[in-house]
Amino acid sequence: MRKRRATSQDVAKRAGVSRSTVSAILNHTPGIGYSEETRKSVLQAIQELNYKVNVQAKSMRTGLSRCIAVYGNVTNPLFLQSLDGIQEVCSNNDYHLLLYGAKRDPAYRFSMIDVFLQHRIDGIISVDYTTFQDFSWFKTISTEEVPYVSIEGYPTNSDVSSVLMDYAHSVTIALEYMSQRSPVLPLYLELYDTADGHSYENWAETNRRNAYCRWMKSHGSEPRVLSIEDQPWAAGSHFWISWLSQQQLPMTVLSNWSRGAAYLYRAAYSLGLRIGRDLQVMACDNTERINAHMIPTLSAVEVPYKDMGILATKRLIEYISHRRPTTDTSSQWLSARLVPGESI
Repeated sequence: MRKRRATSQDVAKRAGVSRSTVSAILNHTPGIGYSEETRKSVLQAIQELNYKVNVQAKSMRTGLSRCIAVYGNVTNPLFLQSLDGIQEVCSNNDYHLLLYGAKRDPAYRFSMIDVFLQHRIDGIISVDYTTFQDFSWFKTISTEEVPYVSIEGYPTNSDVSSVLMDYAHSVTIALEYMSQRSPVLPLYLELYDTADGHSYENWAETNRRNAYCRWMKSHGSEPRVLSIEDQPWAAGSHFWISWLSQQQLPMTVLSNWSRGAAYLYRAAYSLGLRIGRDLQVMACDNTERINAHMIPTLSAVEVPYKDMGILATKRLIEYISHRRPTTDTSSQWLSARLVPGESI
């Protein structure tokens, strides 16, 4: 015969308190006072009785599932870094995660709305690309009153709660750092990728490029920008080696992506050039987490994706718990993090 499960009444009896006190301690109910000694007694009784909360019954009482849906491209390193922050906050607040890997079919994103209406999730976080501005998604979220936060999406829409990075400021941080370490003003290397159907002229890259151009002009120099579509080293190696062999050395380069810096490292190696002496390089991201493993280590300003995940989840839980009105859709901005290396 299966052993009877302990109930909250059993916990209350063992701890010598009322069931309402047990409930208040388990749910962190505001306005109900109890001593630290009482709290410890209840927690000890829970442990001794191996008491488990009936999540389904609790959900029926509170109307909350204690589950958040997270949508994004699970193969993208930035998603995984954001997820690290999301998981940390959820763990600290007794929330579970339901992962939705992004698909090309837009209807898949909208299927989360049905899950919300079935009370199986309490809100949604989406980790988006910086050009994401889907009006139909925003309209549906608003109509159904779904607690929602976007990471990097809707950068110009003040009606959507977003967590964003100041990409322009990140470039300024990098340029100031480079100017302190080299008298040679840098060329700006701008990789772009249209393979996933996203626009080359996206919000983040436009802000980065414009910030570089402004900074160069403010320092009495004409901007030099090399924009080139990203392609694997095997396909692009001839270009990189040929291009670098024609440059006047020493030179400095600021790359929007660390991948661009990696191409320059490989081209410099092929030409017998030394990074940090003949060619000084810095990157505006570390999305692929490779900078510390390059030789010499690559200097960079890193996008704080984990911190973005943390802020997004804290904001979403505030919406769910009614500690913040959903009409407060003010964006949350983060600055890049300077990580010095040996490449400049």
